[in-house]
Amino acid sequence: MNLPVVMPKTRGECAGIPRPCPFTQCRYHLQRQTPCVLDVADRGGQGQRAVAKLLRLSHARVQQIEVVALRKIAASMQEDV
Repeated sequence: MNLPVVMPKTRGECAGIPRPCPFTQCRYHLQRQTPCVLDVADRGGQGQRAVAKLLRLSHARVQQIEVVALRKIAASMQEDV
């Protein structure tokens, strides 16, 4: 299989790439047993502690990131109304 020249930007673009992903410089690469954030997203929802362990962050930091993300989503929804 020939690999694409550029790193994938979406799950759709990297779906055909064999695992483990060869693009170690990709912004989605985790360098763990699940090497791609996009693979994690495909699995569906996970708890904050599981995400913290996967990303090597503290549970508190994952909570902070979630709060910021939810604020951005809420603000985006307000703009659409």
